[in-house]
Amino acid sequence: MFFPPLDSTVVIDVPSNTRAGGVSLLFRARTGSASALEQLKQDGVKVQAWTNAPIDDDRAEGEWGAYNFEEALAATPVQLDTVSPFSFSLPPPTPIEDSIVDEPYTLFLTLKLRALPRYQIQADFLVTYRLLYPNGETKWLGYHGRDLRCVLKKTDPWLAPPASASQPSGIDSHIFSSVTMKESWGCWAIGPSRVKYYPKGSATDGNAAFLVFVPRRGPSTFALHQPIIIHGSNLKLDSSGAVTCRTSTPTRVYTAIMSEPELSFAIPDLGLHWFGIQGGYAFITSAVPEQPVSIHAVPLFNDTSATERQTMVSLDLASHGLLAENPRFVAYHPSSNKVLDSDNWGSHPLHLSVGPSGGSCIISPVYNLFTDKPLSIGKAAWGVAHATPYTLVDEPEEDEDPEVETSKLEYDSETEFLSQEIKSPPSRPRAVTAIALNPRRTIEFLIPLLWRTLGYLVRALIMRLFAIIGLPVSPLFLHLRPAHPKGELIEAPIQADVSKFKAGPTRFSELEYAASEKSEGPGDVVSDSTTEVASSVGGEKWLPSRVFDIPKGPFALLAHSDFTMDGDEKVRSPLPEVLLDGERMDLRITSLPHGWAVMQAKGDVSGGRVEVYDTTASPWNGSHL
Repeated sequence: MFFPPLDSTVVIDVPSNTRAGGVSLLFRARTGSASALEQLKQDGVKVQAWTNAPIDDDRAEGEWGAYNFEEALAATPVQLDTVSPFSFSLPPPTPIEDSIVDEPYTLFLTLKLRALPRYQIQADFLVTYRLLYPNGETKWLGYHGRDLRCVLKKTDPWLAPPASASQPSGIDSHIFSSVTMKESWGCWAIGPSRVKYYPKGSATDGNAAFLVFVPRRGPSTFALHQPIIIHGSNLKLDSSGAVTCRTSTPTRVYTAIMSEPELSFAIPDLGLHWFGIQGGYAFITSAVPEQPVSIHAVPLFNDTSATERQTMVSLDLASHGLLAENPRFVAYHPSSNKVLDSDNWGSHPLHLSVGPSGGSCIISPVYNLFTDKPLSIGKAAWGVAHATPYTLVDEPEEDEDPEVETSKLEYDSETEFLSQEIKSPPSRPRAVTAIALNPRRTIEFLIPLLWRTLGYLVRALIMRLFAIIGLPVSPLFLHLRPAHPKGELIEAPIQADVSKFKAGPTRFSELEYAASEKSEGPGDVVSDSTTEVASSVGGEKWLPSRVFDIPKGPFALLAHSDFTMDGDEKVRSPLPEVLLDGERMDLRITSLPHGWAVMQAKGDVSGGRVEVYDTTASPWNGSHL
């Protein structure tokens, strides 16, 4: 079965602008089964179209010729850079874009027609089909008077002027034209700080400076047209295909592939970054230094080959100042949840495989969550990347009160010895360091401090000795204080200010410190309440691993760990804990391939300060799934 069929007439709209060239026609011969197709190949039979069409070749006007149908060639694998073989197959802008495919066991023929002369507004030609056998025998599948008739009509295949009665009453805008494309199509709207795709039948939800109309190929597509661009101000597209523009601003229409000068000049004024044209696509990114980086591939040229193929392009982000200081990135497509992670892309380009309708993705730097806590064997530190706008805060906020800092320096070795488990003291700077570096301190302040420290060490050693030999600890040693009369000069401010210290992000009660040590009995060991509470919460103040500022709107955070499982299994490793302005965020968790998970707010957030804590703060058992 052939498409278009014999004994039929097809009208084909061709653009009047000769610079756009002619139109390409796609013929199909459907064999119906694998066995029928295989039989044709075994017998050496050629399926041909016999036509006098104005083909863009060396044939004279009106000359008849035969053209062979061929099987669609598989896409040739692209040889990527062997040093950085990272490629990301960019999904189509909407899921429906890749749902229409040709029937199997089909042969194709593409004919590129010449443009009609300026003086000619219409032309027609005939097509018939035939089988050519190896012995020279020809079997005609049509006969005179029952051929396929094709009529070329010089008219705009995309746009038609609107009826005067449909013009709105306002004076600021008017209907510029209506989209009349017979084939399916989609539209890329490029406006201030925004690039978005709309399928046919959808209305744009904002003003645009460019509307790029891209044809979509389906099983019944015959004429292969090129994309066009409308350039103006306050451009809008409604669900019926009507294009509205501002009255006071000129509006232009041109073939998309010829639009590079206009795009490169206007894109920066829209708060976007012009990356250039590669492989027939205009690449537009979010402005520097906005993060994450949104990359949009907008088609400007329609491949007229028999079957649509993916186009491989290479983007050197660092050369454009995009994420140049970040060694690790993740490419993410929100609609399909596809991810591509690279441990170290460095200066190597990002390879994108792009389909005929174009597409978009997010490139976001990955931030490691630093932690000073030991990790279990097999676990890896988390890395996080934002899928929504954010600003990195260089340093986590800390309490700058010097007295509070002093309170964090006290370390009780007594309890550590009695628990028969030697632990390292907190990694925070000691009071000795703070005092020693303060030029206002003198030797008379250092002597009491050293004396008091020596007293604590002696007391701890004696108590440890009593515990080893099994003797009760004497109350004398429990209440033993440094004998130096000035010991309280150092102790007093520490005891007074230590109540200001607070635990980390989870719901721990505020630490309260006793002003003195007490004994419950001759055999009891009484330690500082500081050590008791600190032990219950991890032994030190919790600080966020990363801090970000986010605007009002959606929030999504990608998280990655090598310990995370792929497939349908739930992530067993504890996820990072996320706080917004001090409140724990209620996030929806989705497991992704390659050890990634995405944490998304269930609605828009008000914006503010986001703190991300390491995994010890948030054991996750999969209940969010």
